[in-house]
Amino acid sequence: MSRYIPFLKRIGIKINGNPRYINYNVKFDSTNNYSLIELNDNCVVTGSTLILTHDFSIYHAAIGCKKITKKDPEFKRTGRVIIGVNAFVGANCIILPGTKIGKNAIVGAGSVVTRDVPPDTIVAGNPAKVIKSIEEYVNQNKK
Repeated sequence: MSRYIPFLKRIGIKINGNPRYINYNVKFDSTNNYSLIELNDNCVVTGSTLILTHDFSIYHAAIGCKKITKKDPEFKRTGRVIIGVNAFVGANCIILPGTKIGKNAIVGAGSVVTRDVPPDTIVAGNPAKVIKSIEEYVNQNKK
């Protein structure tokens, strides 16, 4: 992490505070505009997660419904991705453009985040849906 965070900053990812852990095999797919990605203090992003800041599917949909042809210039939709303070993203997640994972939120492993994740909640699934609050989770798992 001591070398990885400075590298992420150099390529343009916005880092606020000190992320707790960003796995080296997280894929930041941003079509060279890494400034659309923001990682905040004490967040965790675990292995094999894909963070996307673009979506080219609208181009293909426009071709499919004959609004344009494949000879027209390619275009995409872009959006910021923000991983909030103390948020946790489990392994093998996909975070789509234009989404924010709120403060203290947890994204279950293998989830596909298609919309904002509220603070203090746990989401899981494809598409990710709210499962419970973090307080409920802690209360159910106290020893």
